[in-house]
Amino acid sequence: SGRMEKYYIAITGKDILPDYSWHRIENHLSREKDKTVIRGRESKNTKLGVLYYTSLICCNGKTLVLVRLETGRKHQIRAQLAGMGAPVYGDSKYGSNLKTGNSICLHSVYLGFTHPVKKTAMEFYSPPPEVFHQWADFIPENLKTEVMKKIRLFRVRP
Repeated sequence: SGRMEKYYIAITGKDILPDYSWHRIENHLSREKDKTVIRGRESKNTKLGVLYYTSLICCNGKTLVLVRLETGRKHQIRAQLAGMGAPVYGDSKYGSNLKTGNSICLHSVYLGFTHPVKKTAMEFYSPPPEVFHQWADFIPENLKTEVMKKIRLFRVRP
């Protein structure tokens, strides 16, 4: 229904220079076995996938990105980031050639919604797991502050 705000962070294997802009990716997605595939055009087997991303930090060929989904397709973030040449670290299914153990560097970092009874804003921040720090020694101590700044920018974008 669009009433939940969900944001994710990911480490990608591409330099995406930080800026204060949110960038939109829109693709036609379909499922092939256990993988989401980007299609060049709309068909009866595709669904529209839309996400927004912004770069938080870029260092040595790696970027920490913040992602906001407009649609919620299976493996959408993984497929769309890979489609722009920035696969998620450790995600061999979508083109990463780095092994990060049993997990990939994609994490749900923020959830926000209005309480259904009290009508107050509920916000939950979840810091990245240790695997992020193993692969990105550039994650700042004040990551929560940076994430919240970018979320506020998303809310007021034109």
